[in-house]
Amino acid sequence: MRAVFLLFGVALALPAADNWPGWRGPAANGISPMKDLPIRWDPARNIRWKTAVPGRGHSSPVVWGNRIFLTTDVEGEVVPGKVIPKHFVRGGVPFRNPDSRGADRKHTLSVLCYDADTGKQLWNESLTTARYMTRFTRPIHTHRRLR
Repeated sequence: MRAVFLLFGVALALPAADNWPGWRGPAANGISPMKDLPIRWDPARNIRWKTAVPGRGHSSPVVWGNRIFLTTDVEGEVVPGKVIPKHFVRGGVPFRNPDSRGADRKHTLSVLCYDADTGKQLWNESLTTARYMTRFTRPIHTHRRLR
């Protein structure tokens, strides 16, 4: 399984009053209301913790209070008989679309929750397992409240 690393810098350590509810932030404009945030970070500066995250990310993180929520797609076993789609560019030249990676495998879509101070994973809730996924696949799953 390929692991993606989540780097959580001080820039995302928002106090409860300044939640980051999704892509582009609280006002959906990509601007943080916080002042004096770091503009640089590296392994020795402005990184509070680092942790492995299973699968491939499928959304912007949500920071709410002391929690970070992520979604992920974990590839599973090969689906017998399922073939990765073939793509071609002009002139019939074969092209492997990056979105078709893993299109012949089962996928588990999950929501992960981390403690913003420590990076410890608090829970991992599987939402659905789909027979295969593509960028355009919308698996049907039941809606239910998480935790």
